[in-house]
Amino acid sequence: DMECREIFYQINFVLEQALEKVNDYIETWLLFRMVWEIEIDKFMTKFEEKGLNVKEFESSMMKYYDVANQVMMQDTQVTVSFLTFDCSKLKSHVLDFIEMWKRGYKQTLCSTMIKKLEHLDETLTSRIKTLSEQPTNAAELDALLKLHDQSLKEFKNREAEMDEIRTYQQYLGKIF
Repeated sequence: DMECREIFYQINFVLEQALEKVNDYIETWLLFRMVWEIEIDKFMTKFEEKGLNVKEFESSMMKYYDVANQVMMQDTQVTVSFLTFDCSKLKSHVLDFIEMWKRGYKQTLCSTMIKKLEHLDETLTSRIKTLSEQPTNAAELDALLKLHDQSLKEFKNREAEMDEIRTYQQYLGKIF
C-alpha cells in the first residue's frame, strides 16, 4: 500500500543520508592513510640513498608534526543519526604510526651523520698515516709532497663536510 511505501522511502532516505555522513567521517581518517600505508624502512632507505639534505629532512619531519596536529584535532566520538562511532583507538594507532615515522627520520639522520663522520675519519686517518711515513727515496718524497698539496687543496671540501655534519648535529639536538 501507499503508506508503507512512503515509510519505506523515508527509512531508506534516512539510511542513505546516514551512510553518506559515515562515509564522510571515514574519509577524514583516510586522509591520514599514507601514515600507515607507506613502509617506513623502505622509504627511509630510499631517502638516505638519495642523499640527505637537512632542509629537506626538516621539511619532511615538520610534515609529520603537522599531520600529528591534524590527527589530534580529530573528534574521536561522532554520532551520525542513530550511530555513535568511537575512533579513539584509531586515533591512538595513527599517532603511534606518526611516532614511528619521526623515529625513522631521526634514526636515518643519525645513521647518515655517523656514516659521514666515519668516512671523514677514515679519509683523514689514512692521509695522516700515509703522510707521516718516512720516505726512503726521492720518488716517495715527491709522491708524499703531491699528496700533501692535494690534501691542502681538499681542506676546503673537508671543512664543508664538517659544516654539514655540524648542521646534522644541531638539527638532531633540536629534535631530541
